[in-house]
Amino acid sequence: MPKPVGVHRGVLKELGPGVGEVDGDISSSTYSYVQFTDGTMLRNVVVVGGLAGKLDVALESKQTVELHVQPGLKKNGVLLAVKLGDNLYASDISGSLFFMYVAMAVLILLGVATIWVFGLGLLFLAFAFYTWLSLSLVRATKKYVRGLHGAILL
Repeated sequence: MPKPVGVHRGVLKELGPGVGEVDGDISSSTYSYVQFTDGTMLRNVVVVGGLAGKLDVALESKQTVELHVQPGLKKNGVLLAVKLGDNLYASDISGSLFFMYVAMAVLILLGVATIWVFGLGLLFLAFAFYTWLSLSLVRATKKYVRGLHGAILL
């Protein structure tokens, strides 16, 4: 099951080097670290869409900021929301998970059908398990963002 979302409060001191990516309409940046003035440091934070700009504004303003970070399946954390002043900005996580469910079902069927072929089915079942973990993470993230009342979706 996915780990709970961490809420980190403080004044931002520094953003580590970031690597930007664009995939269709979605852009993201991965910061090697996000450091607060109290010494707290978040490592490998993925920032999706418009939240990167809000993070830059928070750094420049020297105001207390609240970051909502979902731990990922790898060592990355995903920034879900930024509270700056009285405004709460969140990533717009929308879309259907239908094709992920279909992919998981196909992987399970392939796994069961090919289990006798030198254990090839175990590989398909492992991929199905990883897909299930990813689905659990996405569902938990969607539920969390929907529960942020008054959030401005970017």
